[in-house]
Amino acid sequence: VATVLCFAATGALMLPACYVAVDDEVRDRGADVRVETPLGDMRVHTNLDTVATGLSVYPGARPRPDDDERTRNATVRIDSSLFDLDVAAASYETDASPEAVIDFYQRELSAFGDVTTCRGDVDFDRLSVICREQATSGDVLLVVGTERRHRMATVTAHNGGSAFSLVAVNIER
Repeated sequence: VATVLCFAATGALMLPACYVAVDDEVRDRGADVRVETPLGDMRVHTNLDTVATGLSVYPGARPRPDDDERTRNATVRIDSSLFDLDVAAASYETDASPEAVIDFYQRELSAFGDVTTCRGDVDFDRLSVICREQATSGDVLLVVGTERRHRMATVTAHNGGSAFSLVAVNIER
């Protein structure tokens, strides 16, 4: 309890030292937010035309809109004295079959190492990917890397074609 109170008091004292900026140029299309604190900084950019996942976009795919017709693309960067985190994520749709998209990303991800294919969820065990199969899952996850640095493609059937998401995660300590 004393530790929690200590952190709460420290956070309250540092609150006046925080800085938050929202770029008005992109406010209607998404978010471009920067938060700076004495403990670290965070930047979030959403609704981007391209996102640096390190993976090619399936030929002919188009950004997948969300409920507000904004694209589902974002990058997040957190810089702190404890760790740095970079996450890039993008969602697309295509008229191609899920099998064609899965084959494409099997080849694309293999440039980064051994690809784990999973119907279900994945966890990481230090340096390996562990698949938690779920027979009812409609998603196919293709994952390469480690918990601290990985890339993933998630593919599902959608409107007679496919929907897929690409994610790249990099954590440095």
